[in-house]
Amino acid sequence: MSIRRHRVLALCLLAGTLAALAGCEMVSHTRSTINPVSDFGWAIQNIYKQIFWWCVGIFVVVETLLLVAIFRFRVREGSHETPEQVHGHTNLEIAWTILPAVILVFIAVPTIRTIFAVAAPAPADAIRVTVTGQQWFWHIDYPDLGIRTANEIHVPVGRPVEVSLHAADIIHSFWVPRLGGKRDVVPGRTNRRCSRSTSPASITGNARSSAGPPTRSCGSIWWPRIRPPSTDGWRSRSWSRRPRRTRSSRPARQRS
Repeated sequence: MSIRRHRVLALCLLAGTLAALAGCEMVSHTRSTINPVSDFGWAIQNIYKQIFWWCVGIFVVVETLLLVAIFRFRVREGSHETPEQVHGHTNLEIAWTILPAVILVFIAVPTIRTIFAVAAPAPADAIRVTVTGQQWFWHIDYPDLGIRTANEIHVPVGRPVEVSLHAADIIHSFWVPRLGGKRDVVPGRTNRRCSRSTSPASITGNARSSAGPPTRSCGSIWWPRIRPPSTDGWRSRSWSRRPRRTRSSRPARQRS
């Protein structure tokens, strides 16, 4: 019995180690949500961390009480005594009703505060970017700069960027994981998101069609590495070459 228990513990330890190693790899992944590069992403990450540690604390307390109950009140060999029968405990019932409510308040308050913070209007100096989803690529427009491209967004670090999302045909979704927050792109409706890049990074995003052929996907978003703007020359440096042409930016008839 002891050998079998040791084997089970060894397998659990191995599984936990493999899960931890897999999580470490995801941190450096270009589509990782737990390694953000914008204030928007960090706001979501902070909420995630708070909820995570609350869950860890609850898990530790519950499992500790469970193990104490299992080992302290288990049936002893040769014992025929009937355990004390308890029918309700008012103080205990009040405690396990109030405590979860208090925990939910501590989770809800920063969550609601973050929701309003990330939904706030963009500042006046924000760079305006208009993104239009279309089968099977994205139109990228800089209305204040007179620039239009596809599937590639260039922004300087430290400057707020307001992205206005439109759809030309069907429902799409716009998601650059390391910037945080997926947004639906719905025909006839404009959705907006504002973020400020906190570090230079070349990252990619996911984009799926929520309506239409389920096996098709809109073009991936490419967010190239941009250094902090010491001057206004970031625009000429960003567009000194033509945006790369991706497979997803080809017309639909070429992909059928």
